[in-house]
Amino acid sequence: MKKNIAIGIIPEDLSGLVVTVEWSPGEKGYEVSLLTSNGDLLAGNEYLCLAEEAIGYTPQSSDFDKLVMRGLASGSSLPCRLARTLALFSHFEWVSPIEMSREDRETYGAAA
Repeated sequence: MKKNIAIGIIPEDLSGLVVTVEWSPGEKGYEVSLLTSNGDLLAGNEYLCLAEEAIGYTPQSSDFDKLVMRGLASGSSLPCRLARTLALFSHFEWVSPIEMSREDRETYGAAA
């Protein structure tokens, strides 16, 4: 089944941190990745996670924040703790690749 991706960007871009959540609708498993604002994966910051219940086709922004917090709960790196804190306070602006410019899609490695 094709995976969906949501990209969490901090609008003010104060931290230089971007979060992606990839999931297959109807499944509990998902992946959280932490990227730089240039779209580069932060070393060691890809997390395979399991939600409490199956994830739908179009989750709400607050659902993505919860998935990030749950998925990164065991992470201890500074970027991981920062991402959890930003998600706790709903600082990420969640967008899909379709909503982004072609350049941003290329930056974050997302196919529309």
